Amino acid sequence: MQPLLLKGVRRVFFAAMAVSILLVRADAATNIFAGELSAQVDAADGDYQISSQNSSWTFGGSLATVLKNVTTSRGEDNLGRYRQVSFEWQNSQMSESVGAGQSPVVQPMSGWIRIYDDRPVALFSQTCGAASDRPPPAFPAFTKLPGSLHVFSYARRTFAPPRFAANDTSTPWLLFDDQANAFIISPASHFMVASMMGDGHAEVASGFNPGLRNLPAGFMQETLVAFGQGINQTWDQWGDALRRLEHARRPSNEADTVLKYLGYWTDNGAYYYYNYDLTKGYAGTLEGLVDRYRQEQIPIHYLQLDSWWYYKTTTNPDGTPGAERKSNELPAGEWNRYGGLLEYKAHPFLFPNGLAGFHKAIDL
Repeated sequence: MQPLLLKGVRRVFFAAMAVSILLVRADAATNIFAGELSAQVDAADGDYQISSQNSSWTFGGSLATVLKNVTTSRGEDNLGRYRQVSFEWQNSQMSESVGAGQSPVVQPMSGWIRIYDDRPVALFSQTCGAASDRPPPAFPAFTKLPGSLHVFSYARRTFAPPRFAANDTSTPWLLFDDQANAFIISPASHFMVASMMGDGHAEVASGFNPGLRNLPAGFMQETLVAFGQGINQTWDQWGDALRRLEHARRPSNEADTVLKYLGYWTDNGAYYYYNYDLTKGYAGTLEGLVDRYRQEQIPIHYLQLDSWWYYKTTTNPDGTPGAERKSNELPAGEWNRYGGLLEYKAHPFLFPNGLAGFHKAIDL
């Protein structure tokens, strides 16, 4: 009977050890729940994740350091009632002013994850505790993603063309599956210096443009994520949350002339973008176009004039020398270029009577 008794003691001992280990891990991991979402942070290693009950999706990442002062709280903002988990950490990075062989700069950081009672969205925030000459790493930076997701984003080029890929992208990003479960992520503040990183499969991260410099102490950046079932519904959920965060109101369909009425555009892609009837001139071509619309009883109320009518340089956006002409089919001139703006004034070759005279002639 003694061996059996010893075996039982061993079982109790190892079971007690397992319980002890589980208790330590449970103490390190902090969970919050609100609505259909839950969030978790692990103080021991800096891991964090957010999960949706409806889609059974979990997105996880790590700050790869110990978290301090982990606390939970409740509150209310423009999006409604929320649960929040807050924490602090230290970020080590090499400063541009640090010489070779010197230690990296330690930057104190604080942040939080906020989930809401009545909407399936979450807000991530990070704040620099001290001034920094370089931006901190992205937060959130999800490296654990659900499998078999499709990616939709916008290219980081003029007019941000949409595409089903995520390399060199602008924001926001959409991830979705074959059942139309969807996840949208975008910056929620400082949009002009924010940037998305990753490929949409191995990593999805929201951070800063790598060229950003000299962040002041207290600089805070936020990221918004939205879950949903149905692509359009999730876009609406994300858009409504972003408007509320920015205290923005969607205008009515009759807020101004462009929204209220039909008009004619001459922007990039339009027939009369850097193009006109050489026998009539640019002004004469557009005057004839307006007359034809009136004859056809098509009620246009305005005419949009794009980048072709004012004085420009031949310098490309990246600073390199550009072509002397935007269109080789048209006469040379300061207007027939595609560089930076020199003077926001109608070129007399195109509008001999100026924009005021042209406006009066078309009566729109």
